[in-house]
Amino acid sequence: DVSFMILTGFSSKLSELIVESKTLRILKIKNTRMNILDYQLLIPVLCTNNTIEELYLSDNNPMKEESIDLITKLLNTNRKIHSIYLDKIGLNLENCKQFFLALKKNTNIHTISLNDNVEVSIRKYVDFFLEAKHIKKLNLMNRNSLNKRLKDDVRLLEKLRDERPDMEFKF
Repeated sequence: DVSFMILTGFSSKLSELIVESKTLRILKIKNTRMNILDYQLLIPVLCTNNTIEELYLSDNNPMKEESIDLITKLLNTNRKIHSIYLDKIGLNLENCKQFFLALKKNTNIHTISLNDNVEVSIRKYVDFFLEAKHIKKLNLMNRNSLNKRLKDDVRLLEKLRDERPDMEFKF
């Protein structure tokens, strides 16, 4: 767990540790101010890793579109990870299409957290998760009080909850 350590440029050493570890199941890298170089070094190692089952990358938005492309690559290649936490990572309307396509194809993912990615419309989330039956646990909370949800958005989220009773859902 390297969460909350303000460490840009740490991914080279962390990547080495991941490659050497044969028992690492949960990796938490939350709120570490990962920069794009950290993503470029870490994601290829995670793509080939076959021990990590839960991955936390929340609160690491380097403000570069390429970071979502790299996460999409991870979803496209790693089939061992079943739970992924991507809160506040900079997902937006422009970069979400390929991300959701990769998530749809990766049916091993059953738990996903996308809290505070407010740039993606609620309609987009609802349309996707109504069809993504492999997702059994979903977090779509908006924890920023400045970005209040509209009543129509809340109704759409309630519809998703009602139509997917098999899914644990927080919004």
